Amino acid sequence: PVQAELRRGMAECFPGLSPTGRDAAGNALYSLADLAEALGTTEGEIIDHAEREGMVGSITTGPVTPIH
Repeated sequence: PVQAELRRGMAECFPGLSPTGRDAAGNALYSLADLAEALGTTEGEIIDHAEREGMVGSITTGPVTPIH
């Protein structure tokens, strides 16, 4: 339900953006560079925003299983 809505919203708002990998739990992960391009901003701005909003923990730096 919620995850399906999020996927649908991402597909509608950012049709060219697709996950580049998955984390250990199987969640889709997106490249920070790809997100910045889709949003028309910089990677630094995304990180700054995440820090201001207390969301920096949502930026994955751990192991990623690539999607081929």
